Amino acid sequence: MFEKVRVEVDPQASENNCYNNCVAKAVRDGGEVVVGWRRTPATTQGGLIVSLDHHAVWRSPSGELVDISPRVAATGGQLVVITDKEIEFRPDPEATFLEDGRARPSQYVPGAEDTWGLLKQACEWANSSAAHAAAGDQQKAQYANDKARALLNQHWERVRRG
Repeated sequence: MFEKVRVEVDPQASENNCYNNCVAKAVRDGGEVVVGWRRTPATTQGGLIVSLDHHAVWRSPSGELVDISPRVAATGGQLVVITDKEIEFRPDPEATFLEDGRARPSQYVPGAEDTWGLLKQACEWANSSAAHAAAGDQQKAQYANDKARALLNQHWERVRRG
C-alpha cells in the first residue's frame, strides 16, 4: 500500500542521493532511514505505466515520514529539478540499498486499466530497456524503449476507438 509522504528538501541533502541523505539526517537530527519504493508516473499520457523507484525517506523522531532528498531528472537533454509537494511511497524493509549506497533498478508496472494486455507488455519492454541501459548496451536499450512506446501507442489507439 502506497502512502502520501510530504516532501521537505533538507538544505544539506545532495541531489538523487536519498539513502545517504537520510543516513546523514538521522545522525544529525535523530529518527531513522526507511527504505522502499516511490511510485512515479512514467508516461506523460495519463499515467499508463508507472515506475517503482527504489527510494529512502527519513522518519522523524516524532514518526512522520518525510522525503528530504532533492530529485533531478534529465528531460529533453537538460537536468530539471523535480519539485513535488508529496510523493507516493511504500515502505519495504526488504528493499535494501546496495553496499555502496546505490539504489536498485526501477521497475515499471501498469498504472491504468490494461484491457488488452498492452500495458503489461510495454512494462516488460521498459524493464528490459532499463536493464540494458544499466548494462551499458544503449542500442538494445533504445530498441526495447521503442517497443514499449509502440505498445503504449497501440493502447491509446484502442482507447480512442472505444
